[in-house]
Amino acid sequence: LDEVQALQRYYVAQEWGRVSVQRSGLQAEYRTLGTPSLADTWTPEMDMALVKGSPVVLSDFGSEEAGEDGRGNEWRDSTEALQPQAALVVPIKLQDEVIGVLDLQELDEKREWTQEEVEMATTVADQLALALENARLVEETQRRARQLEAASAVARDATAILDVEQLLNETIGLISERFGFYRAGAFLIDDQGEYAVMQAASSDGGKRMLARNHRLKIGEVGIVGYV
Repeated sequence: LDEVQALQRYYVAQEWGRVSVQRSGLQAEYRTLGTPSLADTWTPEMDMALVKGSPVVLSDFGSEEAGEDGRGNEWRDSTEALQPQAALVVPIKLQDEVIGVLDLQELDEKREWTQEEVEMATTVADQLALALENARLVEETQRRARQLEAASAVARDATAILDVEQLLNETIGLISERFGFYRAGAFLIDDQGEYAVMQAASSDGGKRMLARNHRLKIGEVGIVGYV
């Protein structure tokens, strides 16, 4: 069971790490009517919640406790923009892996967050985690379906071409277009079995390399050479 849970945590970390790379800055903000956006959308207490993996409760940013946690008067005085007075930050977790944070802020005055509020925010974060994972799974399923459709189209179109040079060029073009790759290329081994010689390319840079008869020493140069 421990191994299964560890594998699940690894999978969640890998997949959401990929999402964060593809969609850097992914976030949403809600504020009451007439309230301007905060100066900082990412705050020190959000970092704390990510590291700790548990709720961070700050009732007064002007207090000594808030200062020790990375906020306080020195931080607040560094900008004239609107700043919160108190915050409750709850990690968004899947399989005990933190994939984000839910940040609640009080602008008007310091606030003593109750245990009930902390538990409610935690419950909301748990439900949000499930909703986000469901959305990611649907998106991943759609992406794989598009890839399978593209692979089928590439195979179907390729079988209709008999000329080797045309086949390689058409196949590389289809792969680049259908899969959304900026660069795709095809290499064939020369008669002596010493070099992988470029035969087709989709990008402008690849085509310039093709014009120079680009080749890679097998087992010595580049990923292609080692493959």
